[in-house]
Amino acid sequence: MRFVFRMKNGRVKTRVYDVDRKTLKKYFEPISKTKAYKQAYFQIYHDQMIMDNLDSVSFTYTNGKETIKRQDSQLYKDFRAAYKQDLAKWDYQQASLQKPIGQVAVSWTRANGKRAKIYYPVYSNYSQTIAFLKKNKLYSAKKVKLEYQQPLDFYLEDQFG
Repeated sequence: MRFVFRMKNGRVKTRVYDVDRKTLKKYFEPISKTKAYKQAYFQIYHDQMIMDNLDSVSFTYTNGKETIKRQDSQLYKDFRAAYKQDLAKWDYQQASLQKPIGQVAVSWTRANGKRAKIYYPVYSNYSQTIAFLKKNKLYSAKKVKLEYQQPLDFYLEDQFG
């Protein structure tokens, strides 16, 4: 489990601890459903750099097989609103049991001229995000062929079961 501490001076400290799944489910699942956790954890709530550089924003939606890209600075505000609504549905159980159906990559140009990118997973129950993607011709519902799907990891130890 990763703990991220955001200091008042703007620094970020990260600590990682091994926690077995039963304990994680018992204690973390209720926390993962809170608005406070989501606002601290998800990058979309800390996106001032993107908001300050909207004129250079581009979107890429990928479902594992097909990629659709659009450069449109005004789309980010609508995407942001839709994604935040869908985050209300996110919790530990979804993240640990469901596989995203795709992802949105939002990229922009920083003040130093270098490009930066943040990835946002899209789950099948993210109705607002999917509606936004469809409306803006960024969505592809094509099924991913088996050979392009990510392999599953299996653990023999009981603590990971």
